[in-house]
Amino acid sequence: MSCARSLPATKLEVLFGSTPAAIEYQGLAPSFTGLYQVNIVVPNVPANNTTALSLNLGGVAGRQTLYNAAGKWGFRGNVNAIPG
Repeated sequence: MSCARSLPATKLEVLFGSTPAAIEYQGLAPSFTGLYQVNIVVPNVPANNTTALSLNLGGVAGRQTLYNAAGKWGFRGNVNAIPG
């Protein structure tokens, strides 16, 4: 569990298409200064090689939408994007 001081001041939402992902952890990454880590559970989405992955922070959509393979096998790839 992360401490309140390490959480973003606004709500983070991760979407696969229009389906929200469950956020298991969000907060400062251990052993890194100023780096936020987010662990998510990929929602049940149809298997697809071009599933849109987007981030919203405080209701503001991120500037880019990422496309990656997702589906019954899970999500394949790393996401390094900051919304806003």
